[in-house]
Formats: sequence, structure tokens, C-alpha cells
Amino acid sequence: MDTKIINGRPATEVKTVEPATAFYGIIGNIRREGPETRIQFQEVVAHRVWNGSGVRHALFRLSSPVEMNERIQQICIPQAGSNFDLVYIKAMGWGVTSNGDSGGPAVFEDTISGKPVAVGVASFISF
Repeated sequence: MDTKIINGRPATEVKTVEPATAFYGIIGNIRREGPETRIQFQEVVAHRVWNGSGVRHALFRLSSPVEMNERIQQICIPQAGSNFDLVYIKAMGWGVTSNGDSGGPAVFEDTISGKPVAVGVASFISF
């Protein structure tokens, strides 16, 4: 799994919102075969209608910048009013380590710029 970072914030789904210092992340580790980068968080920014059961998305603001490489890359945010009806997306998640509640980004590959665009967050997926 590639880690996707939006403006210095990993995109994910969370069950609870706690102080940012209660969390850390490990990114860049594909198939648990290293190398990996451990990241610390400065702030948790919950969705404006976060309620802990239905809407439970949040962004984690990083304590320090992360060095990008072939395993850790940035992702774009769509412009307001963008329409993604009938487009193919990739739902990224934890792969074989988790079945169901992945919390990974749903990504559209922009055909003009060639850049990935986050269009949502996958909540429950079973392959």
C-alpha cells in the first residue's frame, strides 16, 4: 500500500478523536517488508459533522515534513464542484492485513495531469 498524504495530512478514517499526541503513524512499509517511516502528529482535525458512528473521518496534521519517495507520495484534493460520476477509482487500504474497514483513500487518476486525486475515503470494502 502506498501512503497518500494531503497537504501534510495522511487521509484516513478514525473510530475516535483523541489528542494528536496519542497517535503515531508508520508509512512507506509495503507488505510489512520495510523500510518504514514513523510519523508523529501535531493535530487531529475531525470532519465538521463528525459523530463517531456514521461520519468519522479526520485528518492528522504532521508534526514535521515527510520526505517523499517511491513509496510515500502526495495526493491532490479535487476542486470544489468536481464531478466523479462514472469514473474508475482505486480504493486503497490495508490489503490482506484487514478485510472490511480499511479507511483508505479512494483515488482517481487525473488523465490530464497524471496525478492522483483523493475523491473519498473507503469505509467498508471486501475483496
